[in-house]
Amino acid sequence: MKLFTVHRNPLNIAYKHQLCSIATLFVLLGAILVVVLPFVVIHSLYRDTWKEELLLHEQPNTKFSYKYIFRATLGNEIDEKLVTCSSFASYNALTEPYQECNGVTFLEFDKNHDQKVDEMKFSFSFDLIPTYKVTSFQLLIFLDSFVEAQCKFKLPTVIAIDKEFAEKSIHGSKMSVKGALLAKQQRALTCPYFLRGIKTHFFYNLIIDNATQTHEFSNEAIMEKLFLNPVYLKFQEETSKVTKSRTESFTMDLTVDVEEIMLRYHYTLWQIVNRIWIQYLAVFVIFYICGEKIKDYLFRNQYLAAWEVVPWKKLR
Repeated sequence: MKLFTVHRNPLNIAYKHQLCSIATLFVLLGAILVVVLPFVVIHSLYRDTWKEELLLHEQPNTKFSYKYIFRATLGNEIDEKLVTCSSFASYNALTEPYQECNGVTFLEFDKNHDQKVDEMKFSFSFDLIPTYKVTSFQLLIFLDSFVEAQCKFKLPTVIAIDKEFAEKSIHGSKMSVKGALLAKQQRALTCPYFLRGIKTHFFYNLIIDNATQTHEFSNEAIMEKLFLNPVYLKFQEETSKVTKSRTESFTMDLTVDVEEIMLRYHYTLWQIVNRIWIQYLAVFVIFYICGEKIKDYLFRNQYLAAWEVVPWKKLR
């Protein structure tokens, strides 16, 4: 009667040796190589993956820090005068004789009810001196902007406006300026992760509290410090207009839109692993099979000394 093979059961041979032996050391090093070498191969094949940057769109959570400096220059054919107001005590001490602003108004609006400010409105006004007209004004407003799509960052944010008027023609007027916050980024942001606590740092101290010179509060000095940051938000003007009135005052209205911005981030280790784990697994399987074949060949041909244990089964 002819017999057919209906099932195969491979013989399982065990090779044993002491913990402190060449055979054990070889198996341990082989296991490490099987895990590490696929990573090296993937790193060399997908080298650009490690240099890629993650682009994320997010609307910053922006708040008014109640820090501002407003300066206006008044002039006529003979003389010039300064009108200013601010929230900085050191600046107010230097310009005490010129603190003549009527007041500052601030409003914020959350139009889509997502707990983030979508629009800000500021208003500065002061009474004009007879025979004097506004020749120029400067405005600095400091905001706090937070993003947390990847990890939480506080981005330095400054609204800087510098206007000069030709022929000293602004008298008894209202000026309206509208614009939006624009992100400027010089390098990608780095977030900390497990075993790597590196995080991008920012330069927040744009104004020294004990400054003794008025030029340290100028738009140029503040913006020069702001530009040192890897990422910052600045005001980009879109429209401006002047409406003349019969009142003996000057009003400056500012509308700021807080829109979605795009920021570049470095990938974290776990994000890179999430992108390449399928490729790693495929290469790992190949190295694992090759490693098992090499070990089997070395032990079967006694290139590595070990006790061979064959588990014979009783025949029934």
